[in-house]
Amino acid sequence: MKNLVDLKTETPIDLKKAVEILGGQKSIFFKMIAKIESSTLVPTLKDLAIAYDKKDYPQIKNKAHALKGATGYVGASRVHYCCWRIQELFTAENYDEMMEYYPSLIEYCLEFKVYAR
Repeated sequence: MKNLVDLKTETPIDLKKAVEILGGQKSIFFKMIAKIESSTLVPTLKDLAIAYDKKDYPQIKNKAHALKGATGYVGASRVHYCCWRIQELFTAENYDEMMEYYPSLIEYCLEFKVYAR
């Protein structure tokens, strides 16, 4: 899959890379990090939960793709890579393993939320 951002995973947010992606503008990073939870993270996770319950694999992949993009910009490394892996498994038609990533995605999103604060 294209558009995978090279982020470090030692912490839930790779601040250095995120600021670099945003042209070195820390102020933009802090504006984005303040809004990502309400504008992207929470709505996408709600949609993902519905798709997960229905085993709607294309919808899971689409929501993971959307979340992957948003989290790449703010350096949310673990969420970003988990979403990438979900997309890869969808493409490989390995739906059982794809579904196994859902709990990890939730865990990484929670880590991100706590760390972002």
